[in-house]
Amino acid sequence: MFRPDKTKVVETTLLKPNKSLVNKIVIALIFIVAIKLGGFFTVSDSVAITRVVKIVVRFSMTAGLLIIYNRLISSQHIASFRTQHSLALIFYLLYLSLGMVSLFWSTKISSSAIQLLMDIELLVFSYYFIKLIL
Repeated sequence: MFRPDKTKVVETTLLKPNKSLVNKIVIALIFIVAIKLGGFFTVSDSVAITRVVKIVVRFSMTAGLLIIYNRLISSQHIASFRTQHSLALIFYLLYLSLGMVSLFWSTKISSSAIQLLMDIELLVFSYYFIKLIL
């Protein structure tokens, strides 16, 4: 038998964001983007040194971004970002596949491979950066 006066009312409350955690993440993201942008302007007389510095800076900043993202996920913060319009992602993946095919007709495979690797790294960095912001 249904008794309306004895039913329990469950209140749901939204979690309020932790301001100190948000501030730490914002500072870390600004730091990561600043170093990543600084890596684009590496000045050296040697092309090999410039390439190595750019690769190390770019991959270390992507790794830092992934560490922040994994720590947030492990502390029960759920990402709210999901892809709604996947056409841009499809076109970017087509662009990457053209880059892979271009390795076959490239005269200098090492330069093409590094460029393709940097494009893939930028896709991963952009994806997780947007996930952290949103």
